[in-house]
Amino acid sequence: MELQHAPSLSLKADESCRDDVQENGLDGRGWVAVEDEGIWRRDPDLTWPIAWAVGV
Repeated sequence: MELQHAPSLSLKADESCRDDVQENGLDGRGWVAVEDEGIWRRDPDLTWPIAWAVGV
């Protein structure tokens, strides 16, 4: 069985996606899981993992 890979949609590989993010930001591009007082919820703020990684 041969695995097929979908084309990359990363900001590095996809110029139109990169331009759109630079012009319009990350709003509406997904969500992250956030634990808030023991309850897990979806949060549209994609900067949470970055804030967690740098200790903000």
